[in-house]
Amino acid sequence: MRLAIIADPHLHDTSYDPLGDGSGAFRTLSQTVGSTRVFNESVPAFRAALDDLVRRGISYVILVGDLTDDGQDYAVACARRILSEYEDRHGLRFFACVGNHDLFAISGRHRRKAFLRPDGSTYHVSSDASDPADVVSNAMHCGGYRAFIGAFANLGFMRQEGDLLWETPFGTEDDPQSRLAELSGLGTGQGGSMFDASYLVEPTDGLWLLSLDANVWIPDASVPDGAIDCSDAGWNAAVLHKPYLLDWLSSVVARSEASGKRLVVFSHYPVLPPLSSDPAQEHDLLGTSDLLARMPSKATSQRFAGTGARLHFSGHWHVDGTSAGAGLVNVAVPSIVALPAAYKIVRLEEDRADIETVSLGGVPGFDIAKQAYESEIAFAGSAAASVVAVDDYAGFLSNQQGRLAVERYLGREWPRNIAQTFSSSTIADMAAPFGLDPGPWGSRPLQEVVGDWYRLRRAGPLAHHLIGEPCLDLYRNLAGHYAGATFPAGSAASAFRLFMMMMGSYLADRDMTVSVQLADAGVTPRSVASLGEQNDATLELGEN
Repeated sequence: MRLAIIADPHLHDTSYDPLGDGSGAFRTLSQTVGSTRVFNESVPAFRAALDDLVRRGISYVILVGDLTDDGQDYAVACARRILSEYEDRHGLRFFACVGNHDLFAISGRHRRKAFLRPDGSTYHVSSDASDPADVVSNAMHCGGYRAFIGAFANLGFMRQEGDLLWETPFGTEDDPQSRLAELSGLGTGQGGSMFDASYLVEPTDGLWLLSLDANVWIPDASVPDGAIDCSDAGWNAAVLHKPYLLDWLSSVVARSEASGKRLVVFSHYPVLPPLSSDPAQEHDLLGTSDLLARMPSKATSQRFAGTGARLHFSGHWHVDGTSAGAGLVNVAVPSIVALPAAYKIVRLEEDRADIETVSLGGVPGFDIAKQAYESEIAFAGSAAASVVAVDDYAGFLSNQQGRLAVERYLGREWPRNIAQTFSSSTIADMAAPFGLDPGPWGSRPLQEVVGDWYRLRRAGPLAHHLIGEPCLDLYRNLAGHYAGATFPAGSAASAFRLFMMMMGSYLADRDMTVSVQLADAGVTPRSVASLGEQNDATLELGEN
């Protein structure tokens, strides 16, 4: 049995036409280089992934959240069209969990976005009639649970004809009213019911798919939009406010083992930290970074592992990583609209799951917005002009990541003194404490190295070809020297040491295919032919 898992497509429809003049809806390059994802390229990337699955003969596809850009009605309609096309033409069946960008609480909320005119200037579109935007459109509105589940009922959220089993944490009814839950651990003035989109489905004999809705929106009439969004806390919020999910998960795990079912558990948020670096080093270098604030705590991971679940797939962070601990494995699936633009193929065996990371490679039509970007650059100028001077999708994402490192991370999120040190130094400065000769890289600004640091952090080996082995060897040499050195606290060299030690962890060997032993959550490399190329005809569970 083979499954594909795709994370965070964030579909944005460039054919949406707010101005009504046929110019489409192109998001700006300036927004793109400041975001952890790209926008206009999302539909070509999603189609490339689905076309690859069709070629490989894989028909079960799990979407681990953030199917849409920001839950806007036009983005939901775009996603629905594409999924229906691949369902009807190619026989794919999709299953999903909800992400924090797919909807907002029960009733939804207004959205406001900027788009490019043909001349390169920008205009704003809002769904709020009281917003002084250039265009007011209901298509910009982000719906709530009922709207989203209604649009995507056949992604597992509602019972479908032919399913052998279907249930929720609350029973076997799929009526929306039966899926309202009272949240726990609320403060004064907070309260009320919230929809839960979790489900368990058996689409074919022997396979159980468990989709967990770890989103938490706390009803609160005193805040805008009527609810507090806890998405930054991920599973830390879910275990506090939705403890019934863990009780249900324990039951599902026990029943799957007793009945010999192969269970695949997934949600939008990771249940283990997905990066290979030490969180303490992150804190010492960057303080309480956005990443640390979103990281699942040790207690959260232990509570999840206590359910008996051994393997969990997640999205949300737009990184590629496999983490193990507490008898649990979390596979973080990278987004297809951020570096490294990859997805996972899972082959389920009786005692293990073989998991392969598959790069998208070429994406036909990735340059759909190139003319719009060039008009923007001509109109307003942009330090990011080099981002679009590429011939392939991987290069575009790599350049976008480099600008993101400078404009967002160094520019706005790193502590000012650390950012200034890295912005004014070169590789020669980093090599100086050890008397190393960095060769032709000596004059390279460290802010460019920060770009490589983030490339490796998000993509690991999938970013190596974008950096080049000679440069990677230099980074490994520097990381090795800094690992064995000490420097005065607060010095530039001490910051370089933390930075290079973290880079060293991102440079560590990582296998693109691994096996997870389902009995004890052991993770081992697996040297096999591509899982996507193997024939399932002899498998007990059929050919899906």
